[in-house]
Amino acid sequence: MKIGVNLLPAKVSSSSCPGHMCVWWCQGTTTIFRGFHFSPSDLPVKFRDVTKWREYLFDHAVHGYVQNDLFMRDWAEEHAASMLHKTWNVPQPQGSMLALRCTPGPQGRYSFNPDDHPGAFNCVTWAAERLNEAAGSVLPKVRQGRIKLMAAVLKSHETSDP
Repeated sequence: MKIGVNLLPAKVSSSSCPGHMCVWWCQGTTTIFRGFHFSPSDLPVKFRDVTKWREYLFDHAVHGYVQNDLFMRDWAEEHAASMLHKTWNVPQPQGSMLALRCTPGPQGRYSFNPDDHPGAFNCVTWAAERLNEAAGSVLPKVRQGRIKLMAAVLKSHETSDP
């Protein structure tokens, strides 16, 4: 079974985009994309404006949600060259485990500084953990799940496709 990650670097899709990382797998003829997100409605009212998210989420954790990552699917189809991609082939049982662990809905806590909030994730730490559960330890944990640090890992030869 083919599985992988896609990483959209910061400021690629827009000047305010912090970047994003998702996992994906092939299920029959369909590629499924899943990402880990927070809901702005879970933030205190004074932090719901996009310009305030960083201020709040660096110091706090909120509910996290696994979602069908349609944005990343569409971006990969239309602008693949602007993303970083890595793929792995895993036996069907491991691939199926990835699909089970990525069921859409509430899942854990979300923070921009997950290392400071035990049990919390951001899109990078969540995607790396889910992928590693299925493919073995193929991606390292990067400090605070920073997009820039994971981008450097994905660009390196250490994670070249098997």
